[in-house]
Amino acid sequence: MLILAAGAHDLGKNRNLWQDAMAASRSGRPFAKTTRRGDPARLKIGKWTYRHEFGSLRDVERSAELLDLPTELRELALHLIAAHHGHARPVIAPADPAEPPSASEARARDVALRFARLQRDWGPWGLAWWEALLRAADWQASSRLDEVRG
Repeated sequence: MLILAAGAHDLGKNRNLWQDAMAASRSGRPFAKTTRRGDPARLKIGKWTYRHEFGSLRDVERSAELLDLPTELRELALHLIAAHHGHARPVIAPADPAEPPSASEARARDVALRFARLQRDWGPWGLAWWEALLRAADWQASSRLDEVRG
């Protein structure tokens, strides 16, 4: 479950909106990290700001790997993906350039309800522990990539 969440948490960066806002080079896209200074204001969709974690949810929801998990682990994986950078605790902006606003609103509602269920099941510290575990693994993987590059 954790490996799936780690592998999927950046899928939402594969949107032209995100790549353009982060000043990613046109060749070699998609990039999970960029070295140029981006313009987060370009992530606006109406009154909301697109969060790549929200797009990642849409991209992973129907994956065979996710659907093969038991329900409780599937729910935890989806929460970890959405909450990776601290959002989705308990809400996340309902904005994704890859789908209509009505679908985004329903998905954002599901994120909030999932958070409430998981908070009840794991407790605030248990859920925070899972979030911290994924974040720590991501930071370590990123630092290794930075070492290889630099």
